[in-house]
Amino acid sequence: MWRDLAGYGLWEAPELLIVVGILWLGVRRAWLPEKWALVLFLALVAKELLLYRLLRRTFRPSRMGAAALPGVTGVAEVPLAPRGQVRIQGELWEAEATSPEATIPAGTAVRVVAVQGLMLHVEAEERLSAAADPDRRPAA
Repeated sequence: MWRDLAGYGLWEAPELLIVVGILWLGVRRAWLPEKWALVLFLALVAKELLLYRLLRRTFRPSRMGAAALPGVTGVAEVPLAPRGQVRIQGELWEAEATSPEATIPAGTAVRVVAVQGLMLHVEAEERLSAAADPDRRPAA
């Protein structure tokens, strides 16, 4: 969280410096009362904190592609004995069962355990059913 906040602070630093400089100049030149300068500064800080809450995800590195797949669930499209294909998030992937002697029937819910290159290592997920998976399509 602090790393995200620091990144956002650096992104907003030029605006903050400009506004604080204008407020300071207004107080020094006596055309802005100190109370109003304080109120405007606090309003600026409140706005920045609100925007940070809305934008904080943009300052995190995103995981995409195969790196984002461990832990994701999908469905075995064909029997995995131990290799086959699974459908995850609407995409067809080559997969291998984590246990070489295990066979995962087609239609079984699976969870990605690891990724090696473009090969997914999966295990059967007993808590999910193929009927509950919205990405399930019949095998061609």
